Amino acid sequence: MPWYGELIVTRWAYEALAVQQFRNNDYTRPLYNYEQLISLADYKRNYWLRAMRQRVTELEKEPWSEAKRATWHLIQNELCDDADYYRGSGLRFPLDPLYYDSAPNQDLLHLISSHLNRLETYYGRMYSRSSQRRDSIIRQMQGRTPAERERFNRLKEENYNVALSKLLRSVDETEKIAVYNERLLQHYDPIYQFPRRNTLKSHFYAPYKRLLGVYIDTYWLNLFVLVASIFLQWLMLYFRVLKRLLDRLGGLF
Repeated sequence: MPWYGELIVTRWAYEALAVQQFRNNDYTRPLYNYEQLISLADYKRNYWLRAMRQRVTELEKEPWSEAKRATWHLIQNELCDDADYYRGSGLRFPLDPLYYDSAPNQDLLHLISSHLNRLETYYGRMYSRSSQRRDSIIRQMQGRTPAERERFNRLKEENYNVALSKLLRSVDETEKIAVYNERLLQHYDPIYQFPRRNTLKSHFYAPYKRLLGVYIDTYWLNLFVLVASIFLQWLMLYFRVLKRLLDRLGGLF
């Protein structure tokens, strides 16, 4: 989101309500963490790994040039990002920072390919186990008797909003992955993605915001921003900041 969009107070309120309604209703709450892992594994297996392998193959088969430097930077940035426990596998690839601007040799590229194969196995297991656990919870919620199943259907109908889900998951997005600033960006399921940046600024509909290395629930952080903005506006009115500013500007003409 552009910087001027961050200044719109209603943007913080709308995001907080949308995320809270999707994540913390009685139907979605017990399923959310597993669906988040399923979404991560789906993206990594079906889009991220394919994009990474294409770029490793490109470096293996084509001679080194300055044009390949951005590709090499992207590979290193993504391996570093995947080593984050929340945003990826948490499996660190031991890459010396001295290699960042140096041409990779064939042995190093082979090691990266082996690491990607390891990640494919890891994310395959993550997808399978998380899906099994989510389905198990759904079966428990459904119960065994017709009355319990009816109660489950009513719970889902009262809490799960299909239109909100489509909006927060960007299911209609045709471009699932894109390249920007030597990074690979996921273009769907923003409600399941942890933010990259270590500031209040993050992608829209992020379930958490990252501040000083700590992940904070979007609802409470956005609520704090709203209260802080209201308090700031009250101070400006109390001390007549706008009137004094206009008086000063008027004195210049």
